[in-house]
Amino acid sequence: MRPRPTGRPSRRRASGGLRRTGYGARPRSAADAPQRDERVASQMLDLASYRPVSLQPPVTRDLSIAVRNDADAEELGDRVRIALGDDAEGIEAVIVISETPGGDLPRQAVERLGLQPGQKNLLVRLVLRHPTRTLTDAEANALRDRVYAVIHEGSVYQWAAS
Repeated sequence: MRPRPTGRPSRRRASGGLRRTGYGARPRSAADAPQRDERVASQMLDLASYRPVSLQPPVTRDLSIAVRNDADAEELGDRVRIALGDDAEGIEAVIVISETPGGDLPRQAVERLGLQPGQKNLLVRLVLRHPTRTLTDAEANALRDRVYAVIHEGSVYQWAAS
């Protein structure tokens, strides 16, 4: 197939027929399509001012913690923001993945967490993403430990950074 002269729409045979693809454009496949970024898409649902979105790669850390039975995700997020202050810009999300009452946990898990009566276990996903630079493992682990110290209420602690 020889190329079309500039200025004329190209035509390609697809599924037995001709299809216009524009002036010199090639058909897009699903792999070529831009990926939807939920951080940007969620901002299109309200009239609030645009909030910059970091282009840096995310770092995730999962934490298994002990908290009071009445603690919720909103309270945990508030505690993290207050405790970290300006350093909270590196925290993109604090997400509760699962919740297990203390009575449903095996003895080994209760001992590892230092779970007390009236507490439950939460599996929390921490998404770290600095707005302007990539976080190193050491920086991510230090942030993880600071968050862990603020939200874990058990009597036994497990630190990521040494």
